[in-house]
Amino acid sequence: MKALLRMASIVLVVAVPLTPWAIGLHFVLIPSGSQEAVGRGQEVERLEQALKRREEARHQAVQELLSQRCTLKEALLRFQALNREWPDIIVMARVAGAEWSDEEIAYQLILKYVEMALTGQAEESAAALRRVENDYQQLHGGRLTLPTAAHSRTPRP
Repeated sequence: MKALLRMASIVLVVAVPLTPWAIGLHFVLIPSGSQEAVGRGQEVERLEQALKRREEARHQAVQELLSQRCTLKEALLRFQALNREWPDIIVMARVAGAEWSDEEIAYQLILKYVEMALTGQAEESAAALRRVENDYQQLHGGRLTLPTAAHSRTPRP
């Protein structure tokens, strides 16, 4: 059950551009009424633009990570900052039952974006994921063994 909640939280966090969610959210964010109909459309447009900009920034951060123009720590900090922008993905992940820290959520997102960036390149993807996992372990003194939703490997001893 816990694994299902984790996967659901990653799907919720990674599902970009989240258009169906955005369309439903504007009904909650903006009170109903005929004179606010234009405002609703503008709010949905603003939300879509924010999500698209965040997705592009994540792709760029992962490209820089893969080309070693930034470290994993820098990428984690960028993802964490992006997650806190409106609409706050950390809040959505918590509502979905995620028990990970903000950094762990960012780490899981980085793994997903690495996979997306290297789709169809199995060897490169596997090597990049191993490098990211090793870097993450080193950031925490080798004492963390987070489950990786990106693949079903068992944690290394």
